[in-house]
Amino acid sequence: MSKHDNQTKTEDGASMHAYERSRRDADCGVSQEAQKGQGANPCNTAPPKYTLIEVFNQGIDSLYLSYSGALSKERNDELERLKLLAQSSSIEEKACAYMHLCDMDFVVQRMGYKQYSYVIRNSLFRIRIASMKAPNLPVAYVEISSELLNVSGFESALAISDSIVAELVGEPRFPKISRIDICADFSCPVDWSTFKENQWVCRSKKKQTFHENGVLTGFMFGAGGEISARLYDKTQEIVASKKDFFKDIWRESGWSGENKIWRLEFQLRQSVVKELGLLEPHTFMENINSVWAYGTQKWLKLRHDNGDKNPSRWPLEPVWTDLSQVRFNLNEAKPARRLSAESVPSREWLIINTLGSLTSYMATRGLHDPIEALNCFLEDADEFFRENQLRDFSSAQKYIEAKIEEKTTKYCLVSQRAKEQGDE
Repeated sequence: MSKHDNQTKTEDGASMHAYERSRRDADCGVSQEAQKGQGANPCNTAPPKYTLIEVFNQGIDSLYLSYSGALSKERNDELERLKLLAQSSSIEEKACAYMHLCDMDFVVQRMGYKQYSYVIRNSLFRIRIASMKAPNLPVAYVEISSELLNVSGFESALAISDSIVAELVGEPRFPKISRIDICADFSCPVDWSTFKENQWVCRSKKKQTFHENGVLTGFMFGAGGEISARLYDKTQEIVASKKDFFKDIWRESGWSGENKIWRLEFQLRQSVVKELGLLEPHTFMENINSVWAYGTQKWLKLRHDNGDKNPSRWPLEPVWTDLSQVRFNLNEAKPARRLSAESVPSREWLIINTLGSLTSYMATRGLHDPIEALNCFLEDADEFFRENQLRDFSSAQKYIEAKIEEKTTKYCLVSQRAKEQGDE
């Protein structure tokens, strides 16, 4: 890290502390400075009125938690055994590399991550676990999925995470924030490409602009720093990320499906959260509006060029004034919705990829009838295994059965398999 980066990190922490102190006596957690000339901002019980933007979602999008504690010898031995199974060349043994915690299946990965000896995951959580040989590490480092945080809400996601770690370790543990991303999804009639470079004011000197096919898709400020921010076209981003659940969230808030949705997002790493005294997740949420206000009013600003020769006297752009007034914790409970921890590929992916392989086979064999092609393929596969004894499988059927077991574990479908077997 450069001298400038270290200085920026220190200044960020000090500035956030000063800004936090300036807000403590303000009504509803809104700074007096922010109220000057704008009227009092609304409190947590009612959303503010915006001039240009329409907000469709706001909250926590990424949450990384560290839990202190230690594994029991029994749990450590279990994880070591499952990790060895995951490393096996045997498909049957790989299929057994899973564990069950809090009514969810977790795949045990064949490798740890950095200093963490074990990694378990499903579609909702990715958990790094320290072995007994690393007592100075947090026993668990939990990454909660964006889907769980946005669909079920922060409180529900945190409660599930706490329960998983309590079952893993054998007793309740209390987490600290290692990283947290706060965001707001909105639409607005603003062309972000029209703003000049000197209208952006950021405490970090790092700024990147992104385009796709000549169209602006977003900005990145402070990449790699203890605080960073992104402003980007979320509707475009989810085409690649496949996070289509956001469309349902936006529709529930009145999105027509036509307007482009942009996201403003701030990422805070542990050192900054610690300096603020907000490492405890509930404490952070109680102060989230102060953190957002600091991000949009101090750390990153978009100013309106009013012709004044001194840019420091330029006011905020109206769209940025709206964004700075976004409020969290509006007492709007998330609708009850059960999410699956299964890591199953999408229906589209399964169909397109399976048809891709099938049509390749049909083209090489000069076949046009898919039913005939499937029968021919299975006969070819059976002959192939009889001739080659691939991995000791004497037939295609035995190989298929083994791969089903392996992928049932890979896709976290073990409980479903057990239930189906119990119903037989």
